[in-house]
Amino acid sequence: MKICPNCKSEMGADVNFCTNCGTNIQDVPVTNKEEEVKPVAEEQLEAKAEAKQESEKIVTRAEYQQQDDSATEEANFFKEKGSLDEEGIYHPANIWDWLTYSWKHPMKEQMAESWFGWVTFLVEDILLIIGLASASARVGNMMSPGMGSQMFALQLPFFAIFLYLVLIQVVCLGVYYLGYRFIYGSNRSFNNFVNHVVQVGNINAILVAVAFLFMLILNPVLVAIALTLFLTVWTASFQVILLGDPDPVHDKFYSYLVLQVFFAIVFMIIFAIIGLGIAGGALGLFSNLI
Repeated sequence: MKICPNCKSEMGADVNFCTNCGTNIQDVPVTNKEEEVKPVAEEQLEAKAEAKQESEKIVTRAEYQQQDDSATEEANFFKEKGSLDEEGIYHPANIWDWLTYSWKHPMKEQMAESWFGWVTFLVEDILLIIGLASASARVGNMMSPGMGSQMFALQLPFFAIFLYLVLIQVVCLGVYYLGYRFIYGSNRSFNNFVNHVVQVGNINAILVAVAFLFMLILNPVLVAIALTLFLTVWTASFQVILLGDPDPVHDKFYSYLVLQVFFAIVFMIIFAIIGLGIAGGALGLFSNLI
């Protein structure tokens, strides 16, 4: 294509005179717009591609850094330690630090998050229920091979058992909390008391894990031993807290006796309302399989 130098009109490459003004354009060089534009377009595309590659590299580096930071945080979660204040109270860094410190020093005072004790209780209860479900399914399979074991496992009221277990624990904690406040005149909050009870008996977390494994391998003797130790530690943790702290405002012995009688009455009421139904249903399922 030629461009007339006089009127700037565009002519074909083989035209010698401008068709608009008649100017001689034989010596006017032929230009190709595509050749002029194409390099610019290619440069723009190359620049965009390079920018995209660079952004992908940046994202990849950021993701890698984020993964590395996550791995570091996970490692630090199990290694991070709390600190002691001037009064000798330990402030744990996280729930794992709280657990490990309570295993080493069960009677040391700790100032932990209010949910540490409740989460520990719930995890222990869930492990017990899962272990019970697994063991009951295998026992049902031994007594009635085939579909009978599956129906047996489905019909057992595991959720009701879980709720009943949680209810008993909450009532037990509430009754002993009232007794603690009465004996010592303490203003300790309920969540702090729960943390204190769980902290003293935190070896139960290990015993529940062991009982769970024994349920999976279906060893009733070892399960019974682990659960007996669990109940022993559970009872001892309340007794140590209620009778071991100094400076009571009321007599410990008689207060503890009254508390035990009150708890026994409450427990029998709850068992009569809820526990008998659950136990009767479970025994009925067992009798149908035999």
